[in-house]
Amino acid sequence: MQPWDAPLQSLLAQGTLTGYALLDHHSGGCLSTCGALQELWGDGQRPSTACQDLWALFHTTTAPDHLDLGGQHTLVVRRSDSSVYAVSRGKQLGITAHYLPSGILVTASRRPQWLQLVAPQVEAVCDLLRQP
Repeated sequence: MQPWDAPLQSLLAQGTLTGYALLDHHSGGCLSTCGALQELWGDGQRPSTACQDLWALFHTTTAPDHLDLGGQHTLVVRRSDSSVYAVSRGKQLGITAHYLPSGILVTASRRPQWLQLVAPQVEAVCDLLRQP
């Protein structure tokens, strides 16, 4: 377990998150994953389509307005230079993606954990991870 895993493991244990993953800045490959986002590993040789789509959120001039993760279609509802928030139809699944010094952190949450309640907790973890 990496040092940055501890606060995320805590959110996972509390049921706030259902999973998280850290993607490489350069290749889009999955560096680490836990819980519901383990499918992002792909075949271990190259990034999965989901990893490539998440990587594209921060590396293309026309970032996608939706993501498909594990068969769930999500729409991007908020975007900034360093973070993206997406929800599925019926708000069953919430996704956050954050561009950090250590990589791109992706988190997943499911009802009854609403994205607007999960996002501040994930942002607090991201603030810690941005510190030198």
